[in-house]
Amino acid sequence: INIEDESRDDRFYDMLDAVIEMCDERLDNNERDVVGLFFKGGSIGFKGRLLANRKSWVKAATTGKEALPVVMDAAELAPDNADLAFGTGIYDYYAAVLPDRYPVLKPLMVFLPEGNKALGLKELKHAADKGRYANIESMYFLMQVYYSIENKPSFALTYARKLNGEFPENPVFHRYLGRVYIKLGNWERAAEIFTEIAKNADARKRGYSSR
Repeated sequence: INIEDESRDDRFYDMLDAVIEMCDERLDNNERDVVGLFFKGGSIGFKGRLLANRKSWVKAATTGKEALPVVMDAAELAPDNADLAFGTGIYDYYAAVLPDRYPVLKPLMVFLPEGNKALGLKELKHAADKGRYANIESMYFLMQVYYSIENKPSFALTYARKLNGEFPENPVFHRYLGRVYIKLGNWERAAEIFTEIAKNADARKRGYSSR
């Protein structure tokens, strides 16, 4: 909930390592096990995502390089699996966008497949619409991308409304909805949202705080 809180990072990495170990056991028995590949690739990818949140760009890119072939192997075995489009979509989008925003990554990208922003967004939308496991995460990612990088708050609003509507007690989605309304200049609706958030914080509802 608080992305700046690093106190649980090590526990998070340990839990992901436990998942990777279980997946490796499955893959030792069957290297074409799509479930094993899916969750292994996802776990490595989530390591990279946290590293990116911590601004450890080189480590994040290296981790992404490790996750990509696992995800691609799974996608080749199950081309109709919409959940796998989440992993390929994140790679295609970030590989196209981040090197220009963070030039330190450009030398690393020489050794990685070229990104495609439009394809990445298309894949993420497919995962959001059709995914079984990654649909919510894909919507969350699209909301963040359209809000922070693409500067398309009206697109972000579509996902913010869906997420808040499905999970009305989720403080992250609640705050994003208010932030999107601010970016759209809808001050009245934003004030209503943040008044609700303040009341929830005063009531000490789970996940809400005055920060």
